[in-house]
Amino acid sequence: MKPSETIRFYASTGLLWMGSCAWLAYNLYNSSSASICLFKNITSLPCPACGTTRSAVSIMQGHLLHAVYINPLGFLAIILLLAVPIWLVTDMVRHKQTLHHTYKAFDGFFRKHPAIIIIVLAALSFNWLWNIAKHL
Repeated sequence: MKPSETIRFYASTGLLWMGSCAWLAYNLYNSSSASICLFKNITSLPCPACGTTRSAVSIMQGHLLHAVYINPLGFLAIILLLAVPIWLVTDMVRHKQTLHHTYKAFDGFFRKHPAIIIIVLAALSFNWLWNIAKHL
């Protein structure tokens, strides 16, 4: 693995995490109902991820059932927002690249097992239909 590839991976992951935290914090303290979803603004239909931020905010406020109703992907978002910084810091302290290796392993796994991708896409499609049905 090239050092520059690893540095780019960790830098982009850290920046993405910081941006996600900033976005979540903004939404936690601002009750604006304006949608920034480009797909929804163009088609008037919610995308499969629509509601993920509102779901994550609901989780942070302790409204777990409401979070599931809005979009279950909010739970995945919260798990990642909690795990990624711990993993990044642990890798930096230990001078390891376990997050990057894990990412590469998942990428290889999905490339070797396209049926798993089909299952994930089916679940996202179901979530999308659910978002449409509840007029999210």
